[in-house]
Amino acid sequence: MRDAENLAKEKALLAETEKERAAAAERASEAERQRAEQAEKAAKEQKESANKLRRRALAAAGAAAVALILLVLSVFTRIAAETARNAAERQTLVAESERLAAESSSVLTEYPP
Repeated sequence: MRDAENLAKEKALLAETEKERAAAAERASEAERQRAEQAEKAAKEQKESANKLRRRALAAAGAAAVALILLVLSVFTRIAAETARNAAERQTLVAESERLAAESSSVLTEYPP
C-alpha cells in the first residue's frame, strides 16, 4: 500500500513538475513574443526615422540648390549693373568732352587768338 501511495505521490509530483515546466515554457514563450514585438516596433520606428531624415536631407539639398542658383543670379546681375554703370560713366565723359570742345570752339570764335 505504501508503494502505491508513494507511486501516486510521485505521479502527482511529476504531474505538478510538468505543469510548472509547461507554465515556465509558456511564460518564456510570452516573453519572447513580447521581445519580438518590441524589436519589430523599434525597427519600424527606426525606418520611419530614417525616412524623415532622408526627406529632411532632400529638403536641405533643395534649399542649398536654390541658394546656389540665387547666388549665381546675383553675381550675374551685379556684373551687368557694373557694366551698365561703366558704360554710363563713359557716355558721361564723352558728353562732357563734347560739351567742352563745343564750348572751346565757341570761345575761340568769340575771342580769336
